[in-house]
Amino acid sequence: DHDQRVGISALSTKFISRAAATQRSGRAGRTQPGICLRMYTKEFFEKNMSAFEPPESASMPLDRLYLQAKQLAEKLHVTVGKYTAEGLLKEMVQAP
Repeated sequence: DHDQRVGISALSTKFISRAAATQRSGRAGRTQPGICLRMYTKEFFEKNMSAFEPPESASMPLDRLYLQAKQLAEKLHVTVGKYTAEGLLKEMVQAP
């Protein structure tokens, strides 16, 4: 997560989303016998955990996001055609 007050990005400990928990439970026993143990109650799962993770772009500093979009635009320009960093950012599902 990016802390705008301090101006740095840092890892933070937080609960996963319900969608991620469901996906992880589906992996148990896939390649060999196994079970999934959830270390929280069903009530906590249903009432406190968010349905989905927010997009990574929402917690990324804008300058870093722009630079990544610029790199992607340059790669796409070679293979697809006219792309700019601004155009890619505007096409995001949740534009900054």
